[in-house]
Amino acid sequence: MERMQSRIRIVVDIFERRYPSEFTPLPDIPDGLLHWYRTAFSAINVDALPPATWHDCEPDMDREIELLLCSRQAMNDVLESDALGLCILTTPDTDPFGEGTEHVGKLRCAVVIDQAEVEARLLEEMRKDGENWPTFLWKYEEAEAITAFHELAHSVLFASNSLWVSPQAAANLHESGSFNYDLFDIKTGYGIRALPDEGGVLRDAEDADAAYDLMEEWCELQGRLWYCEAMAGQTLGFYDALGLDPDAIWQRGVAVDDPSNCQI
Repeated sequence: MERMQSRIRIVVDIFERRYPSEFTPLPDIPDGLLHWYRTAFSAINVDALPPATWHDCEPDMDREIELLLCSRQAMNDVLESDALGLCILTTPDTDPFGEGTEHVGKLRCAVVIDQAEVEARLLEEMRKDGENWPTFLWKYEEAEAITAFHELAHSVLFASNSLWVSPQAAANLHESGSFNYDLFDIKTGYGIRALPDEGGVLRDAEDADAAYDLMEEWCELQGRLWYCEAMAGQTLGFYDALGLDPDAIWQRGVAVDDPSNCQI
């Protein structure tokens, strides 16, 4: 019963479709990629961590996290970030969710899907490895696809530490003195819970910097575990779902670097 109560529903959608804005048109994100993400997240079990603190505020969030695919323009101009992925805790000045609060009332992650950016990063990695690039293709692909799982881990950690109290409600609780932890503490687990380091040893952070590092290490590890679990049942890769052909990208890159190598 406890396991079922901790289960989290992941809703995957396109940011500009779910939260339309006059400033950002619908992005060119293939339906196949949206389906790929939905299939991947439906294949994994995402549970909250066991409670590690207590407060007397009723949870104000459903056990649901939105994973939003967005354009680079939306990430920059609406969400006001230049990141590839983002766990959204503070409301951007644009107030895209219409909540009218300093912090958000629901947990959401955003991930940029820009085919040109992905292709550029892929070609950069190919050039580093030269003719051996096919050996490392799985690694390039994992690095791209895992961003969404990493950001999901950030949201799960926050929800587990706040006991499903929203960022806005948690900030209010802290300000009123009803909860000892601020949003940084809740986000990282600082003073709330021990997290495993890179070697898997549980550690209580000795300061804020260490707490931030432990948070990132945990999210990276948990994101990779979820990704591997999701890929175990997938027959289509991230690049395929996005409509990229690595062989063609390599050939175009070779032609740019040395036109004499261009295959006709």
